[in-house]
Amino acid sequence: MDTECKGSRICENGSCVDPPPAAPPIATAPSPPSPPRLVRRSEAMRAWGIASIVTAGVGIAFAVQGLFEEEGCKIDNLGSGGNCDKFHGYTVGGLISAAVLTGVGLPLIVIGSRERLASPENVATVSPWVGRQGAGLSLRFDL
Repeated sequence: MDTECKGSRICENGSCVDPPPAAPPIATAPSPPSPPRLVRRSEAMRAWGIASIVTAGVGIAFAVQGLFEEEGCKIDNLGSGGNCDKFHGYTVGGLISAAVLTGVGLPLIVIGSRERLASPENVATVSPWVGRQGAGLSLRFDL
């Protein structure tokens, strides 16, 4: 038997009954704090360290070129005792400059690449939230 129920009442098994109570809204847990922001200690130190290491490669290239020139001179002047020591300076100078540039560049890269906590001043955080009855954004300023 179908009955028309008045108001918000519903029909169950031929009789009018009140609807079941609505589920309580689900409380959302607060969002976990964001992890601390890390920044490099010094981008300039890191960049100069990389440039120093790359430039050390030029010193090694001069050293290798001087070594090949010296050995080529010795082969060309085999037995005649030609002056092949003039290329020795290129080899030694290139190796010394490469060692110095590498010795300076590596600490610059290591120290400049270390990460540290960013200063916490002037931080804005946006957190989304969702519930059964609605959704939104929460905005937090830490000044």
